[in-house]
Order: sequence, then C-alpha cells, then structure tokens
Amino acid sequence: FPSHDIIGDNNTGVGTNVLLYLETGAHNTGVGNSCLGSTKGSWNTSIGCLSSSQGVNSDSNSVMGSHSFMNGDGDANVIIGSWAAYANTTGNKNVAIGTWSMHDNSTGNNNVAIGYQSGWSETGSNKLYIENSKADKFHSLIYGDFASDSVTINGALTVGSAGIRQYTFPATIGTPGQVLRVAPSGRTLVFDTTSGRVYALYGSHLPQVSGWVHDTIRIDTTSPRIWIRDATNVYTLTDIWRV
Repeated sequence: FPSHDIIGDNNTGVGTNVLLYLETGAHNTGVGNSCLGSTKGSWNTSIGCLSSSQGVNSDSNSVMGSHSFMNGDGDANVIIGSWAAYANTTGNKNVAIGTWSMHDNSTGNNNVAIGYQSGWSETGSNKLYIENSKADKFHSLIYGDFASDSVTINGALTVGSAGIRQYTFPATIGTPGQVLRVAPSGRTLVFDTTSGRVYALYGSHLPQVSGWVHDTIRIDTTSPRIWIRDATNVYTLTDIWRV
C-alpha cells in the first residue's frame, strides 16, 4: 500500500506494493503483488500479480490474472486470464477472457475475445474472436465484426439433432447458390440468385408424390408460382401471392 499521502477514498489493497502509486483514485480494489498501479483511476478491481500495474488514469476496469492488462490505461474493460490484454494501453470497453487473449491489442475498442490466445494479433476495434489458439480472423472458429454486424464461422455449422433433423451448411465452396443440406437423406435446398428461384433436390429425385417421381420443385419468385418438374414435363401447382 502506498507510503505517501493519498486523496482518494474507499480503496482496498492486499499484497506487497499493491496500489503503490495511488494518489487521487477512489473505490479501487487490488489483490496481488504490485497490482493496480493507477495513480488517479477509480472504480477498478484488479486481482493477480502485476495486473494493471502500469496504468495511470484507467477507470472502471475489472481485471483478473497475473500480468493481465499490465500496461492498460483504458476504461471499462473486462480482462480475465494471465497475460490477457497485456499490450493494451488506451483501449476501452474490451472483453478478453482466456490466457493470452487479445495480447497484442494496444488501442482497440469494443472487442470481444473468448478462449486461450483468442484474438492474439488483432489490433483493431469492434472485433469478435472465439478460438483456442493464436489463429487469425481467417482461421478462428468464429470471427465477427460488430461495426458491420457480420459474423464468419470458419468451419461446418450444423443445426438440429444428429440423425433426426440436422442441417449442415457446407464449409467449402460448392456449386453456385448451394447453401443448405439435410442429413442423412442428402436433400439440398438451392438458392439461385441469378434467376431468383429456389430449388429443393433429393439426391437425383424427390420423393414420390401423387404417383409421379419428380426431379425438382421450383419456387419462382419472379413470376410467383410453384412448379414441379419430372424428366419430361413441368407442372404448375398453384399461383402464390407476394406479401
């Protein structure tokens, strides 16, 4: 605890050299050797050896883990894990959960990284990483951009219970417009963005309907109709109205 006089109120320090440089900060809690070195920051909680040890004016941060947020001088960050957000200097409103997560980000804001080493080399803002390695945005299991409201899944995405109603989005580039497959039957739903049509395929055929074995069902959004086609004929089921 600091040996000099301080102005700040309601501070709690447990450990050697904790809150060592505190001057005017208030409502801070530091637990661990040399942690929470902020001189003027307030409403910070720091747990772990050298965590938040170099900050000056940081406010409202929650930090847990040795060496985490060590150089941090930003506000409203949540950092959990040893060495997490280690390089952060002025970044604000970041969430880093996992050892070494968001390690290299120094000035980025509004990032979320979850998992061991997740978002390690990311230096920007408004990014999402869910990963358990140093993988970049092209190889992390989940990568997102809050600024553009976009998310990328770098792997197979399956929805539903295995073997019952299971939909698997292809992880590799397929034929143009192919986006959905139903396992285990192999049924595929195809969106043709060029013609504005939707096709439902079942292997080489669709199930038998009304005595016919059909190849394709087509929902035509340009001239709203539902069609069924077999090997030689095209049948119009009904007109549908745009709503």
